[in-house]
Amino acid sequence: MNAAATQIDQPLLLKVEGIAKAFGETRALKACNLSIRPGSIHAVIGENGSGKSTLVKLLTGVVQPDAGTILLSGQSSLRLSSPRAARQAGIATTFQEILVLEELSLLDNL
Repeated sequence: MNAAATQIDQPLLLKVEGIAKAFGETRALKACNLSIRPGSIHAVIGENGSGKSTLVKLLTGVVQPDAGTILLSGQSSLRLSSPRAARQAGIATTFQEILVLEELSLLDNL
């Protein structure tokens, strides 16, 4: 059996169903769905303003969804009320750009 077939047989690690978020009149996400299995690799790609950052912020507890659910390891709906709650659930973000201020020490940059 190949690796792809093995992954399909595994239970979902993370499932996002119908997530929606608006900022005033701007609808950042509308009925977004995402399913992730252990060992899989995903990329979120889209134009500026397509909701990529908003999805990550919802998954990491930075902002709260207006609708939808987040399920982690088959548990009932997960409420990520803060980045700390997301980290405690095992969800963290690795940012593409590393912002370092050269005039500060390593410790201060951290």
